[in-house]
Amino acid sequence: MEKTIEIKISKKAILYLLALLGFVATIALAVVYYNANFNPAAGPSFCTDQQNPVVNCDGVAKSVNSQFLGIPLAYWGMLFYLIVILLLGSEKLKKLKLFSWMEVFKNPCSYIATLGLFSFFVSMTLALVSFISLKMICVLCVVTYFINLFIAIFASEFAEETFGKAIKTSVVDFIDALKIKKYLIAFLSTATVAVVFLAITGTTYILTPQINDIKFMDQLYQMKGNDYADVAKGNLLGDENAKVVVKMYSDLMCPYCVMENRLMHKVAKDMSNVKIEFVHYPLDKDCNKNIPNDFHVGACNYARLALAAEKQNKFWDMVNLLFEDKAGSVDEVYSVAKEQGFDVDKLKADYKSADVNKKLLANIDEATEMNVGGTPAFSVKGRLYVGLKPYNELKDILIDAGAKKRK
Repeated sequence: MEKTIEIKISKKAILYLLALLGFVATIALAVVYYNANFNPAAGPSFCTDQQNPVVNCDGVAKSVNSQFLGIPLAYWGMLFYLIVILLLGSEKLKKLKLFSWMEVFKNPCSYIATLGLFSFFVSMTLALVSFISLKMICVLCVVTYFINLFIAIFASEFAEETFGKAIKTSVVDFIDALKIKKYLIAFLSTATVAVVFLAITGTTYILTPQINDIKFMDQLYQMKGNDYADVAKGNLLGDENAKVVVKMYSDLMCPYCVMENRLMHKVAKDMSNVKIEFVHYPLDKDCNKNIPNDFHVGACNYARLALAAEKQNKFWDMVNLLFEDKAGSVDEVYSVAKEQGFDVDKLKADYKSADVNKKLLANIDEATEMNVGGTPAFSVKGRLYVGLKPYNELKDILIDAGAKKRK
């Protein structure tokens, strides 16, 4: 008999240890989640491999898959491990007045086994979905999934019953508890609070700003044109005397640059003390010595058209025309430009001028000095940011540099 007791105590100790390890791991995940979504100054997390794009905790944390009902999965994990710890200590806790309600938990290890198994299968399903849709995995997340499985296994052995029996015991005990009026009231009250709370988090996305970002970026992508184009005034986008100058390195044939252009116009509308300057970096070997092979053939011609339009104080009009109208050849651009009020004869003359070509090469040299290797990219106060950034992250970068939200 003594030997059996020693084995059970040993398994209980293991359960406590696993729950504690899981709780610590989810705290680490919560930190990764916070830095990825709320701290633009944070560097890559310890579980993100910059040499291997598949191992990317930060990327997973920024995705829709990192939350459920507006609550980060890391927080759900912390709640699970706290419940496990409370259930393991229920025998002693229920003797205290504050926790006397825990008397209703007659078979805590059965509940732990059920919750652990459920958590493992849900987590592995989410991991599979994440890997298929994102082509990324969060290694630390996977560690917690197996902690959940081990918790389920040891809890089942501690209760000396199979998983099927543990689930059945949990369901029967739950139904029996609801037959007691005070516990029925307590359950309904708790469920009501939980539903209201989840309704708030699931609709406002207070804890999951990346959801709003993803929705906004999708909305931006679905636009028929640049809805914010009217914020640009001739050659100026933003405030003329702004202290925060954004250098926007772009290629007028780059599909992702279309999105960045819309984002920058949105920024100019929403924020003051910001000026956006377009720096041409066409991925076309016709003018860009850094491009060895044919890629965006014709991008150099588009850049010359925009620089020629600048001489008519219509730079951003041309940029938006080229990004949004998909005119095609230079002659087709002239045709559309005429309809939009450009002086086409002047545009043609300036397009072929040595001055425009010289300025284009100067733009390419400026981008090269900043180590721009592709588009879209932008720099703020000498720091280069590569790729398309979510709108809220872009705003945070600019606010840190000194920009302000317009009133």
